[in-house]
Amino acid sequence: MGVEPQRLWVTSPAPQGFISRLSEVAQQTYQRKAISTLCRYLGNAVKAGITPEDALAAFRKACPSEAVAVFRELEGVLRQPHFSLSHALLAVGGNVSPVFVALVRAGERHGRWDYVLGALAEYTEREWALVFKRLRAVAAVTVLFAVAQALNIVYAAVLSSGLGLKVLLLAAGLILGLKGLRKQISVVATQKLLAKRLLAHAAYTLGLLLQAGVPPSEALEVIAETVGSQLSDLDKGIREVAGQVRRGMSLSQTLSTVPGVPHEIIQAVALGERTGTVDEHLQKVAVALEQEAESAEQRWVMVSVVTSYLAVGLLWVFIGIVALVGSVLLLSPLRR
Repeated sequence: MGVEPQRLWVTSPAPQGFISRLSEVAQQTYQRKAISTLCRYLGNAVKAGITPEDALAAFRKACPSEAVAVFRELEGVLRQPHFSLSHALLAVGGNVSPVFVALVRAGERHGRWDYVLGALAEYTEREWALVFKRLRAVAAVTVLFAVAQALNIVYAAVLSSGLGLKVLLLAAGLILGLKGLRKQISVVATQKLLAKRLLAHAAYTLGLLLQAGVPPSEALEVIAETVGSQLSDLDKGIREVAGQVRRGMSLSQTLSTVPGVPHEIIQAVALGERTGTVDEHLQKVAVALEQEAESAEQRWVMVSVVTSYLAVGLLWVFIGIVALVGSVLLLSPLRR
């Protein structure tokens, strides 16, 4: 290929705060939109019978406003005497995922640039949508964490006020109970909400790669490197069995030995292998898993909102108790 891309689109599995994650997404938004615009522009040109090289040269002269961010890096490739479409695509921004690389290689091998360019644009947009939905799930959890912080402040105020032992015990019980709730919230948010959405994204990406002509073994390795990197069991399992596909084992049999792969995906691949439409069945499963994830997230948001109202209500009750006990303690010396 001649270009070693930096794989910056793969989300690090290390935990990140909501603000830092939001800042990172904001920095990537314009670039991903620009890459999607470039791919759609080139795809329409190729469908119209224009060669990729001529289309890229025309893109230099008529660069859309939302693609200005990628123009400077693309311009260096356009100046080369013998530039290729793959080099130009991989040079855009320098931020490419393994999926992006695999699709470009498939376009080089099979010459299906009309489909590959459309797939690149679609994948870029879908990847951004996945990041946005993950942020939305994290935001729901952040609301409860903010309530927990408010209770921590009240607890600190109580400790510094020297009120009675019963009030302190009540405060300690509330805070400790909420800390346990925070731990449960974290588990639900990271393992329950995001896992199903990531599996849906894995099914969609696998179908996209297979439809583009990427070999099944290479497609599995790409899945392990992108989506699987955020699901440790899936990552390890796929890497261990990817070689079996090269030795002749069917894709469905290989996936059935990987822990963490939903039965729906295995069934879809098995049915697709019999009918020759693996990619189509994977797309359908991806849509079904995505809908299940949406429903689960809506339920979680509803629970988080109700819990937040209850927590705020408990906070006001707690403040009322503190005020009542404080007034009783203040009035007791006066009565004597």
